[in-house]
Amino acid sequence: MNRSTTTYGFSGRESGGNTAVNDKKTSGNYLLLALAGGLIWAGAATAQVYTWTDEQGIVHYADMPDDEEAEMVAIESRRTNPRQIEEEVTQDQARRRVDNAVGREQAEIDAERNRIDAQNQAAREDGCKRAREAVTNYNTHRRFYKPLANGEREWMSEEEVAEAKAAAEQAVEQYCD
Repeated sequence: MNRSTTTYGFSGRESGGNTAVNDKKTSGNYLLLALAGGLIWAGAATAQVYTWTDEQGIVHYADMPDDEEAEMVAIESRRTNPRQIEEEVTQDQARRRVDNAVGREQAEIDAERNRIDAQNQAAREDGCKRAREAVTNYNTHRRFYKPLANGEREWMSEEEVAEAKAAAEQAVEQYCD
């Protein structure tokens, strides 16, 4: 028994059993439609821009000229270079790492400087306190001595006391602001 099959395509017409040809025509139509849509989109992407200044001095921009004196603006476009962007990002990240390292190093230097300044300030305050106490002692007491290496005392003359008092007063000027 010889049987013939008849199929009907999308249009409802008899196709005589050759649906592969109809499928190619249909997919070709879709391809043509997609290509036309792409061309329309590409045309919109390369649209012109016009500029003009109105009577109030305001500058306008539009895709269609609104004024006879509107000038077409030349727009330069170029493709994005992913490699260049990646290099710039890498350089920026490296620069930030260096800046952060320098910042941390500078913070450490500043902290050390502050620590030394605090020690110096404490030493100045201690020197000031001792110098003032010495001046007070020289003003309130009459006799002074120097301890000797053998443990005995040597009493200071009035000239030696005057020199020691002058040195203490100079220390007050040096250490006390």
